[in-house]
Amino acid sequence: MSKIVEKFIKFRHIVVIILVFFIFAGIGAYFAIPKQENPDTNLPAALITTIYPGATTMEVEEFVSKKIENKLYELPNIDMLKSFSFNSASIVIVMFEVDADPKVSLDLVNQALEEVKVDLPPLAYDPQIDTDLADVPQFILSLSNPNLELSDLALYGEGIADQLLPLSGVIRVDVLGKGTKQVEIDVNIDDLYLYKISIENIVQLLQAQNLTIPSGSIDYEDGKINVQTPATFQSLEDIENIVISGSQEQIGFVYLKDVAKISIQTNFERYFKHNDDSAIFVVGYFNPNENAVAIGKQVDQKLTQIKNQLPADITFDEMVLSYRDIEHSVNSFIRDLFFSIGLIVFVVMIGVQLQNAIIVSISLPLSIFATFIVMLLLKIEFHFISIAALIISLGILVDNSIVVTEAIQYRLNEDYPIMEAVFIAIKETARPVFTSTLTTIVTFGILFFIPGVIGKTVATIPIVVITALSASYFVSLFIVPVLATYLLKKEDTSKQKTSRRTFTKRSFEKALDFGLANPKKALLLASVILLASVALFSQLGMSFFPNSDKEMLYINVQAEQMNIDVTNDVMQEISEVLKQFEQVKEIYSAAGGGLPKFFITTPLMTPSEDQGQILLKIDRKGQYRSNEELGYAIQQALDQRLINAKAEVKYLEYSMPTDARIVFKVSGEDLDAMVDVATRIEELLEAQAGTFYVRNDFVANQYEYKVNIDNDFLATTGILKYDVVKQINTALMGAQASSLIIDHHELDIVVKADINTVEDLYRLPIKSSTTDSYLQLRQIADVDLVLSLPSIARQDRLRTITVLSDVHPGYVAAFIENNVLKQLKADGIDHHVTVKTEGELKNILDLVQNLGISALVAIVIIYMILLVQFVKFKKPFIILASIPLSLTGVFLGLYLFQVDIQAMALLGAVSLIGIVVNNGILLLEVVEEHLKDGYSLNAAIRHSVDVRYRPIILATITTEIGLIPLIIAKDPMSAPMALVLFFGLASSTILTLVIVPVLVSLLYDEGKAKKISKAVEV
Repeated sequence: MSKIVEKFIKFRHIVVIILVFFIFAGIGAYFAIPKQENPDTNLPAALITTIYPGATTMEVEEFVSKKIENKLYELPNIDMLKSFSFNSASIVIVMFEVDADPKVSLDLVNQALEEVKVDLPPLAYDPQIDTDLADVPQFILSLSNPNLELSDLALYGEGIADQLLPLSGVIRVDVLGKGTKQVEIDVNIDDLYLYKISIENIVQLLQAQNLTIPSGSIDYEDGKINVQTPATFQSLEDIENIVISGSQEQIGFVYLKDVAKISIQTNFERYFKHNDDSAIFVVGYFNPNENAVAIGKQVDQKLTQIKNQLPADITFDEMVLSYRDIEHSVNSFIRDLFFSIGLIVFVVMIGVQLQNAIIVSISLPLSIFATFIVMLLLKIEFHFISIAALIISLGILVDNSIVVTEAIQYRLNEDYPIMEAVFIAIKETARPVFTSTLTTIVTFGILFFIPGVIGKTVATIPIVVITALSASYFVSLFIVPVLATYLLKKEDTSKQKTSRRTFTKRSFEKALDFGLANPKKALLLASVILLASVALFSQLGMSFFPNSDKEMLYINVQAEQMNIDVTNDVMQEISEVLKQFEQVKEIYSAAGGGLPKFFITTPLMTPSEDQGQILLKIDRKGQYRSNEELGYAIQQALDQRLINAKAEVKYLEYSMPTDARIVFKVSGEDLDAMVDVATRIEELLEAQAGTFYVRNDFVANQYEYKVNIDNDFLATTGILKYDVVKQINTALMGAQASSLIIDHHELDIVVKADINTVEDLYRLPIKSSTTDSYLQLRQIADVDLVLSLPSIARQDRLRTITVLSDVHPGYVAAFIENNVLKQLKADGIDHHVTVKTEGELKNILDLVQNLGISALVAIVIIYMILLVQFVKFKKPFIILASIPLSLTGVFLGLYLFQVDIQAMALLGAVSLIGIVVNNGILLLEVVEEHLKDGYSLNAAIRHSVDVRYRPIILATITTEIGLIPLIIAKDPMSAPMALVLFFGLASSTILTLVIVPVLVSLLYDEGKAKKISKAVEV
């Protein structure tokens, strides 16, 4: 080590030049690092939709959903498998574990679906897979006008998309809400029967008439000329004039227009609105590997031009501009970062003389710039987690430099020449600095192994902190000595005396005198303080992840009828309720499914005519001062108003949200038993104080028409059962027969029948596909009105009913959930039914278990590191005593600020383990040195505290100052972790300077200590 330092000092001019280039590289890396608002916490996932026309819900479950589930279940790294079976449709959602490779996992899903196709019913369509569930748009623009048709707004939307798409970094721009134009052929079933034609004949004729068949070519001596015979549809007239039969009543032919109405219609899968007006949404996506802020600036410039081009009566609204939020968030955190750097430098300058402060101040940005370079190389983005990790690192980074600088200064004050002072100081500090750095790295490194979403959320913290600490270690041992040769000199005698006369130091000395004189009383007092803080800690609430503080809420809506028009009416009714709240500024809604994904963790809502979603932009300056207060008031108003629908107010969360704060999953195959247990859970939840909006997702039996085919009679007609099912499906749901190209747009041609009543259905003609048999449905089947399940939900291959409840502010969801579980077990649960929790209780227990194991592993590794340094088995325990002492501050800090026990606070407590032992390492190392120098045990203790007091206090203060901006900002994610580190480190430092010396006095043998000093003399 000394030889390397000597080389650095010898070529110090070259070292300084290299440092200058290094600083410029760090500045360049800062600007080049991509910026995002949040870390990506999405798991690899796919949504598989399979249409099985005419099948009942139970048939879809048995013959489609189960088969797809069983095939997907064979895949590795499956985290969750859900399915929803409906009449004629199956939806299967598969989510993979956080560590699974997205590309490999989704390729395996595609492969599995190819294999399962052969096992699906013949009438079932091929499964369609959607793997874009994690894509989050960077901007959503809304265009609305009460007097314009959506088709007109769509033209403006497509024009905007055309102007934005060429911008560098913009990879996709979608225009939503414009509907899909298609050619609808609405067949009259009575006319079909009159001309003895089936609806399937029409589908086949349309397919046959719209084929382009190569006609060949004519050969000439000098070459060939191709012959082209266009046979595709060119207009509606071409379709109308298709001959479908010869007339039996008169000479001539029957044309399609004789039996059907042919028109171009716009089909809307979802209706979008901005406030009360129908709207078109323009949704844009950026390249995820590029700087969203830089791309966004180009988009902003183009949007300014676009606004000036649009007619004044079109409302152009910037619904979501994530890149602006990213810029604001990153700039805010960067401002906090540099504010922290300034504060730390200022405090260092107060604590030590100017030259020492300059050295420490230089070492800090050097470590930060090194971290920037590594972040760029590892493609780590700037977001609130990575920047919070940088801020957390700030104070820790200067610790090593302070220790080394103070050691050099101490020797200079004893009149050693600068070079000798440097080498002695490096020799004295190299081992404790390495050990303290290593223990901190170990603790933060443990975060690498936290599983699940929370592990993915905080994954950048250990990388950033370990990089910064490694850079700090290198700077303190190799760069600080170089700078010391330029700047350090012996301190003024008056300055040395002043540092010894401070009130704080005199207070520590008195506390130390008391502790050494009364060691048992001192330990008892520390234990009492710890137990008192634990009592305060037990009064805190509990939550897994906090909600985002963005001024947004959203509402998920479930209508009672599978009808998009009914859902649209419900959305309008909700909008009227929302207008009563002055703090609601903008309302965006979608009927028939969800809005475009407006936040990274918002779950994707599958398209369905009975579902809707509303996004609210709010202003917290008013009666309700938090999102939760306003959301609760809105929820109460909706519950009182809505009769034919359910609406649930939701909050933006930093992790993938659960369905509610309290979630019970009731699983099994006996549906009646499951319903009984789910009903009992609802009753128990409603009886608990603090719960509201208790509900479950089970939909009771509903009426539907069931076609009962007379199989015996059917066998005598030559008509196949397939013919009946297929032609009923085509008549009711429509079948895509072909396409028509008009003005460069391809329109689907859809054939369906004009059936509005059961009597109409009875008159539907059914034609055999193998014979000339031709009958009406009434002749071969009866239609009954029966009760059936409209939907069946499954999770992990079992039927599942989900019971949910929200919780009033001030109540702990985990405690309520636990009370219900106890009562449920006391009542007894049907052995055919399994009950699991997936709310906050499960998340917190899983997290505590994982963090508990991680903390124990960290402590064991730290003990082994300390054992290597101090050799004796009991000495590391003296240092490890700092860990429980730090919990005193942790508990007290959370209680004073009334912060819930949550994931980031618990992570902060684990991270604290490696930081708080550093002071003990530095202190005990000097005690050992003084004992070897012949000091008595008490003298060695007192002198060690005197020597290490200033670097320990200064290192603690600088670390805590770095955390202050995070605490003041009150960011719901980073503030709890900063708070835990701040108070934990404060209490640990105060008690370490007293309790650790007391433990040394108790556990060290005075006689052995004297032998050590005599052995050294010999």
